Amino acid sequence: MQQLLLILFILLNLSLDTDQYDQSYELFKITYIVDVPEANLTHPVSQTDVSMTSAEGNHEVIGLVVSLSEGEAFKITYIVDGDTFHGTNADGEKRKFRPIGINTPETGKRNGRPEPYHQEATDFTKAMLLNQTVRIIYDVTELDKYGRHLVYVYLQDGTFFNLEIIRAGWARTMTIAPNVKYAELFAQAQQEAREQGRGSWHMN
Repeated sequence: MQQLLLILFILLNLSLDTDQYDQSYELFKITYIVDVPEANLTHPVSQTDVSMTSAEGNHEVIGLVVSLSEGEAFKITYIVDGDTFHGTNADGEKRKFRPIGINTPETGKRNGRPEPYHQEATDFTKAMLLNQTVRIIYDVTELDKYGRHLVYVYLQDGTFFNLEIIRAGWARTMTIAPNVKYAELFAQAQQEAREQGRGSWHMN
């Protein structure tokens, strides 16, 4: 009986330790992969691919040329946080956007306390997108359950915003099928940011 109680005590402590560990990472997950098909990339991703958008005027990602005439043009008018913002097109149509493949810390409106690095991620997105006219490109699914438009975002010089915020370390990857076109590219960019200690990774 004593041995059984001892085993139960040890298992309870392990469970508590695991819960504390999970909670410490709940605010900022490393990578979500949900049902990702394996054959969605044009070719294996190289280190060159990951750094392609860091050069001004480079419009290539995984060998695909992103034309400035592709997609729709929207001026970004309001930043909610690092991964949610509003834009208006030339016809005055307003849309709320969520960049595909990324996740940044929440504002804390639901529980009254912002998640760590929320302000830094929000500031990064403001610096890159606010009052900028960008190209909006869709993948397979256009809307999430909140009615936000799921998109890839390109600046006028071709910079790929979704990739850059991951490379800077202010967003983590969150890949949800069927919008998986750049899943592997984003994962490799995150690995690079983590290894270099960029953004939020410098404390991990």
